[in-house]
Amino acid sequence: MSRIAIRAALEAQLATLAPAWPTAWENVPFTPVEGVPWQRAKVLFGQTRALGFSATAPQEWTGVFHITVWTPAGGGPQAAEERAALLRGDAAVGAQGLFYRGQALHSSGIDVIITTPYDGPVLDTDPAWYGLPVLVPFVCHPAG
Repeated sequence: MSRIAIRAALEAQLATLAPAWPTAWENVPFTPVEGVPWQRAKVLFGQTRALGFSATAPQEWTGVFHITVWTPAGGGPQAAEERAALLRGDAAVGAQGLFYRGQALHSSGIDVIITTPYDGPVLDTDPAWYGLPVLVPFVCHPAG
């Protein structure tokens, strides 16, 4: 199992979302265009643990796919909240998002299982942008 396969599964799923927004991928140059909404994607890996006591026991990987939705400041939260609902669904209206609890993403012989996506706290660190994090927790096992 590898971080590469996990990242590939998560990023490939994000790339399918319509409408497409410019995306700042990790370690890839990106400059947002003033006034144009965009998103930043990062994979935050958690602790890896063995699923047994032998040296050859399979491993479980955990982490969070952190997608921050950025919209122009001063326009209110609606555009960011609408994009967040597309990503994680909206329990209030029963809508399933791009990432949802129990979803299995497959990549290179692994299953990346999504737990329950949720919105993080709003980021007000940039005067030109309103940032709403969408956190997509996952657990990963060898496919089977």
